Amino acid sequence: METSYKVLGRELIRRLGQTAGRRGARAIVPVVTAAFLSTGLAAPAMATASSQHPQKYTISSVPSGKVVDITNNSHTAGTPTILYHNHHGANQEFQLDAAHALFPNYMIVNPYLRVNQNLCLTSDYHQAPNSTDFYSATQQPCNGSSSQEWYSRQGAHGVQIVNAGNGTCLDVAGNNTADGTPIGTYQCNGQPNQEWNFQKD
Repeated sequence: METSYKVLGRELIRRLGQTAGRRGARAIVPVVTAAFLSTGLAAPAMATASSQHPQKYTISSVPSGKVVDITNNSHTAGTPTILYHNHHGANQEFQLDAAHALFPNYMIVNPYLRVNQNLCLTSDYHQAPNSTDFYSATQQPCNGSSSQEWYSRQGAHGVQIVNAGNGTCLDVAGNNTADGTPIGTYQCNGQPNQEWNFQKD
């Protein structure tokens, strides 16, 4: 099946136009997700404002099967994420919120931090924007900035999770597989430590 991003873009525009004309903006986000799925690109379902029970996911690294983990189950803004074995803890669960009605970007939110702190997974590149550097992926107050927006694209064995702000990929530092390895963003290079799977929890 052809997965050209030009073809995908045209298909998205066509479907968005049809959907907006028939049912209005509320139907757009599901259509975006469906378009990704129909082209074979791995894109988990995004939560919308009307979702009663948004799906929870673990985000596992392809080489090790270990998952994105909020360090020490902290509820503090600025807490970094790390790679850790899956113990099915609340600090390893995430939901995807649609960032925009017209684009397939999403925010990655821990459901337990949503209630009081409302923290989003954030690339800290804004502190010193240079796409050749490794930047920590931390939990920061959700503010609608592009450093908190992500999109998926197909990799060789999983998906790349790309930061919309500067085009870098979610990355396990140093291609390491040990518990406690920092997770951040780095220039996309097609390496396995930048490939992930969303698994329903």
